[in-house]
Amino acid sequence: MEHTYYSVETLDRNRREPRRNYMTLQQRLEVIADTNEIALFLLEFYYSKTGSRYDYTDKQVAKAISWTEKKVAENRRKLEKAGYFKKEITKNSKSSTLNILLGHQRWNSK
Repeated sequence: MEHTYYSVETLDRNRREPRRNYMTLQQRLEVIADTNEIALFLLEFYYSKTGSRYDYTDKQVAKAISWTEKKVAENRRKLEKAGYFKKEITKNSKSSTLNILLGHQRWNSK
């Protein structure tokens, strides 16, 4: 039986600095400018799960924050399109892992 494990990481995962699971005020303002404040709320929810195993399906997230699946999916897609949310799937012979990458690549260049 194949198992799927979920993890969430920020895009600065390869740095030697401690992982941040929050955004600065400037980063929050950038997210709002690129998407909207509702998508920012969703991104902050994802950030709150950094380092944990969590089922990031739209259904589970919607249940956790009392939204509809449609609202979660719509705002997740906005985050994906703007480059703040990315899913990576890695597989081996016994399992697969879904990694959620948060943040924007330009934040790592500062």
